[in-house]
Amino acid sequence: MYSKMDGLYWEDLQLFLAVQESGSLSAAARRLGLSQPTLSRRMNDMELNMGETLFERCAQGMVLTMAGERLLPAVRQMAEWAVTACQHLHEATSSLSGCVRIAAAPRIAHEFLAPLAADMLQHYPGLQLEVMSGVEVRNLARGEADLALRTIVPQDDDLIILDRIEGPIRLVASTGYAASLPQNATLQDLRWISWSSSHEEQLSHQALTRLLDNFHPVFTSDDYNVQCAACAAGVGVMPMFTVPHRFAGNTGLTSLPFDLGPEAVSRVYLVCHRRQRDVPRLRAVIDMIRAEFAVARTAFNALLIAPITI
Repeated sequence: MYSKMDGLYWEDLQLFLAVQESGSLSAAARRLGLSQPTLSRRMNDMELNMGETLFERCAQGMVLTMAGERLLPAVRQMAEWAVTACQHLHEATSSLSGCVRIAAAPRIAHEFLAPLAADMLQHYPGLQLEVMSGVEVRNLARGEADLALRTIVPQDDDLIILDRIEGPIRLVASTGYAASLPQNATLQDLRWISWSSSHEEQLSHQALTRLLDNFHPVFTSDDYNVQCAACAAGVGVMPMFTVPHRFAGNTGLTSLPFDLGPEAVSRVYLVCHRRQRDVPRLRAVIDMIRAEFAVARTAFNALLIAPITI
């Protein structure tokens, strides 16, 4: 059903926003589940209806015109309002039931959130937990996720940090590869595993680039779990965030005695949009995560001077 607003349809404005964020018609079409010709036709119809050209079709993709720049802030605000309206409608008819979507980095999703889901379902059987694992930052303001466990501080003033946990970053390797290293091995002598070129903005990759001269990993992947598998197979070493939370298991990897410096600390922030903080179903999940963070902090403080099993 179309909702028309002063000559514009909200559904078409959503298409406009998807094209602007994706940077190309093909990427936006994949995101929306439309064919590229269909999306192109609807964008052309929208521009014709408005009497304005919204995008310049360039070699680099779709670039906003001045008219598009003027339209963008209002459309972004409308998208956030739409999310808020849907949330209010949902919360009016449900309390501790429904879906809670949490965005998290792969290791946090695999090692922490997946086992935590079993505890959550025991306490709140009406909840469905959807874990969105990946390195991309989900837009909480527009409802791409309800909560996030992030490794960087959010820059949006409407996003609040509800809790955080931190721990050392250690170099890990298989026992076989660790045993093969000479006693006087340096960081430069190690075979490194890191992110592929498409993910070189990741903090760990950037830190290694600064730490090592002519950093050239022997193995790269855009998937953290693939990196861990390569490490376990003896391909080389990789940095790993280590916090002894309740679900931490033995990965079969050995912590190497290399000092990465005082900045080798990773932090995980529990992040929520301000308007979501007191939604009952989210509050239940938030409280459980914060309780686990408190347990992990206690365990970490007890092991500050002892090696952590990885």
